[in-house]
Amino acid sequence: MDAVVAMMTTADDMLKTVSADTVFWFAIMFMWVCNFLLGRRISGDQIAMQWDSTGTPTWHAPKELALLVFVVFAFAVRFMIYRPTNLLSPDGVDRGTEIILDIAMVFSTAVIVGVHLLILLVAVITDRKKSKARDRI
Repeated sequence: MDAVVAMMTTADDMLKTVSADTVFWFAIMFMWVCNFLLGRRISGDQIAMQWDSTGTPTWHAPKELALLVFVVFAFAVRFMIYRPTNLLSPDGVDRGTEIILDIAMVFSTAVIVGVHLLILLVAVITDRKKSKARDRI
C-alpha cells in the first residue's frame, strides 16, 4: 500500500511540475511563432519598446534584438524562479512552496508573452499606418 501511495504522490508531483513547464514551453513556442509571423510584417529596422503617457515612443531597439529579448528574458525569469530553490534545498521544497513557484512561473510567463505580443502588434500597426501614409503621398 505504501508503494501505491508513493507512486501516486510522485505522479501528482510530476503532473504539477509538468503543467508549469508545459505552459512555459508553449509560451516559448508561441513567442517564436509571433516573432516569425509578425516580425516579417515590420519593414523598419527598429521597434518601439517603451512609450510615454502621450503615446509617443521613448526609445527603440533594433528589430532583431527586440524580437529576441523577451524569449531570453523568459528563460532568465524561469532560471531565477527555479534555480535558487534547488540550491537552497537540494532534496526539494515543500508542497506549498512548489505550488507558489508554479503559480509565479505561469503568471510571469503570461505577463512576458502578453507584453511581447503587445509590442509586436503595436509595431505592426504603426508600420501599416506609416506605409498607408506613404502611399497617399
